[in-house]
Amino acid sequence: MTWILLQEGRPLFCGTYADALDYGERHQFIARSWHVDGTETGTRILDRSIMLLPEAMWARRRRAAA
Repeated sequence: MTWILLQEGRPLFCGTYADALDYGERHQFIARSWHVDGTETGTRILDRSIMLLPEAMWARRRRAAA
């Protein structure tokens, strides 16, 4: 499945889920969170202006908006 990383409706990255997370982390749109004991939590925090969704879902939204 192809995922897309959007910032305020503009595509930033398109690729695999893991690659999209890596891209977001490199550009500081996505942050990892940590427990007090230093272990990583299972969630990642996305910047408020960022959306990560399947590319097919974004295509449906674009068609609906047109």
